[in-house]
Amino acid sequence: MNNSQTDQPFVKQAKAGDVRGFARLHDLYYQPVFTFVYYRVDERQAAEDITSEVFVAMVKRIDQYKDKKGTMLPWLYTIARNLVIDHYRKNGSAPEVVPIEDMEIAAVERSPESVVSQQVETDCLEKAIRQLTDEQQEIIVGKFIEDRSNDEMAQLTHRSEGAVKSLQHRALVSLRRELEKADCYEPQI
Repeated sequence: MNNSQTDQPFVKQAKAGDVRGFARLHDLYYQPVFTFVYYRVDERQAAEDITSEVFVAMVKRIDQYKDKKGTMLPWLYTIARNLVIDHYRKNGSAPEVVPIEDMEIAAVERSPESVVSQQVETDCLEKAIRQLTDEQQEIIVGKFIEDRSNDEMAQLTHRSEGAVKSLQHRALVSLRRELEKADCYEPQI
């Protein structure tokens, strides 16, 4: 979703202390921030808590936000990234990729064999993604799970589009290598 034309009036409202501006920014960005956090923590409740903390921080720090070209989302992702790091520091555990099968995806009638086969492939893919760097995971999730464009990923990661393309290429090469090592995933052609 490209919110560049729609969030600036709400940012101005929020900076003026208008609750409706904050509410609209929350409505625009709750789901993308939640998805960003959900892929970095190991449970739904923690993701919900951290996402709530992001919006509390937004309210507290709105005066620090500098209106830039684009949207507020990269700023919110930076806050979220820092809160996820704090979460793991407090809990003393390493971040994990959320199991893909735990995502809320529309159920489709399938045979037991296809369910088991998909579960094996999902587990393999999840383990392979965990082997990627944080930056590679961020690109894979953003591009292929959240279906973001290169331009959006460039804004969100504070990189150029060329750097996003390059990182995506390296991430896919690394992911393929990990999948080949595991020898448990057959890509759908």
